[in-house]
Amino acid sequence: MTEEPPVPTNPSDYVTPQQATRQRIIERLIEKGGRDPQCPICHQKVFAIGAYVHLAVSSDASVAQLGRSMPCVTVMCMTCGNVLLVSLLALGFTREELAQMPNDA
Repeated sequence: MTEEPPVPTNPSDYVTPQQATRQRIIERLIEKGGRDPQCPICHQKVFAIGAYVHLAVSSDASVAQLGRSMPCVTVMCMTCGNVLLVSLLALGFTREELAQMPNDA
């Protein structure tokens, strides 16, 4: 028989799948050296993890190749709105992990 995890008594102890995913993305960004990021536009340091984006990729600059994409997440400066795209694969997420992520980051 396995023990059940304790039931949280504080509302702040509840973490949604989306919040957990955002935290994992932030942790991976920090592991890659993003400890103290600064916006290249306004030089502020307040960012938010946003939506998922799939960039179409092709080995031919003149033609799009259907079905090939790079899964990314947006990281937005909360001061000026500048948006960075970060590859989820470069952050070390596997295709299996990506398939299990909730629909919105």
